[in-house]
Amino acid sequence: MINLEAIYDWGLEVIRWVQQFQSSFLTLVMQVISFFSTPAFYFGAVLLLYWCLDSRAGFKLGVGIIFSGALNTAIKEVLQVPRPYVRDSSVFVVEESGFSTPSGHSQGSGTFYPLFARFVLGARKCGHCKLGGKCGGRRRLPLCVVVRLCVAVGFPLLIGISRIYLGVHYPSDVLLGLTLGFLTSVGIILFWKPVAKIVSNWRASLQLLLVAVVVFLLNHFSGSHTSLNEALFGFLLGRIFWNRKALFWDAAGTPVQRVLRLPLGLVVTGVVFGALELIKNLAGQLVVSIELKLLLKFIQFAGTGFVVVYLCPLLFIRFGLAMVQAAAEYEKNDSESCFTGDCK
Repeated sequence: MINLEAIYDWGLEVIRWVQQFQSSFLTLVMQVISFFSTPAFYFGAVLLLYWCLDSRAGFKLGVGIIFSGALNTAIKEVLQVPRPYVRDSSVFVVEESGFSTPSGHSQGSGTFYPLFARFVLGARKCGHCKLGGKCGGRRRLPLCVVVRLCVAVGFPLLIGISRIYLGVHYPSDVLLGLTLGFLTSVGIILFWKPVAKIVSNWRASLQLLLVAVVVFLLNHFSGSHTSLNEALFGFLLGRIFWNRKALFWDAAGTPVQRVLRLPLGLVVTGVVFGALELIKNLAGQLVVSIELKLLLKFIQFAGTGFVVVYLCPLLFIRFGLAMVQAAAEYEKNDSESCFTGDCK
């Protein structure tokens, strides 16, 4: 039987050893590193990609990071492991809400950055890849592949170290989070196309049923922290509304038109979220059932996900900032170079 107490004691020793190098400057650096694995950063990156740069990559990264975050929340609520500084206040540097295991920042980075390296950095053909990476008679990895590997693996590891340094996670939390994150990203890289090909042939009602089942299972283990599950439902619902004949085409339009989508989309998303938040708060001040409150919360986060994926692109098209693309052409253009740099 696993001795959790011994693991936590060992984890605290590791945190203390890392924190012996503590300084105000290094703490600031670690906080900056951790920022690149926060919901705010992921939200901004996914919106920029999906609306302005590459809707295919943006959608995949959005699904991946939302699902990974929802899974992380569910596991935390089941395990309910307190933060390290709750066990030993001497390792306290910054305060974080929620439970400790697994590390959400580590899991998120293990999901996001491999997908970013694969679908964004690896989406263009590279001259080094064509030449096989031969330099000075000795075979080396091309620079572009080294960069992708550093982003996909190195940066998540660095984020994990920052979480240990800040005293908000045990090393075991980071290891579990990275493992779950990497498994999620690898699963999406390997199985996205075959699964999407099968599901795309289903009727919309069956697609919606599949999404509902996944969200229901996540909700079952997430307690009251179901916001990401609801956002995932709305995110995927928006994709279902884009039928098989026409899809949002991010590449259409001038650079100025593509840039203008971001502020317009942020305003629309913010107004919708704020309006639903106001309605939810007003309902909370009244004597209403807990079921109604949960329904309003579901509408708020699911509605926001739907607005991001479907309503905002629809507005871009109506205002002449984007166009639709035939589904057949969409699939034709979805040719992605392989992660190792052996580009097609």
